Amino acid sequence: MPDSSVPEQWKKNLDDAVTITTAMMLKHAEMVKDQQVWLESHTLALSAHSLAIRSFDEGMEELRAIQERSAKRHDKEMAEIREALKDLTKRLGGGGNGHGQK
Repeated sequence: MPDSSVPEQWKKNLDDAVTITTAMMLKHAEMVKDQQVWLESHTLALSAHSLAIRSFDEGMEELRAIQERSAKRHDKEMAEIREALKDLTKRLGGGGNGHGQK
């Protein structure tokens, strides 16, 4: 014999609330799982990006060092050329007009 002290509609409302709450909890669990998958994927992508940036930075540092050595070598060679031109100018007579001086 049903308990008539609680109206049937209230029982139905409580049953519906339990059904809805259960569905919401399942949906929430699914969303949390999806978020975890996204976070793992994002973390892996970030790690790969960090490695790529580190590799790029190392390559740029190597390129900078090569450029610096090249610039120093260029400066040294230019100084040697200037000295050779000064020496040649002296041996040819030191004239500024190319005819030599007497």
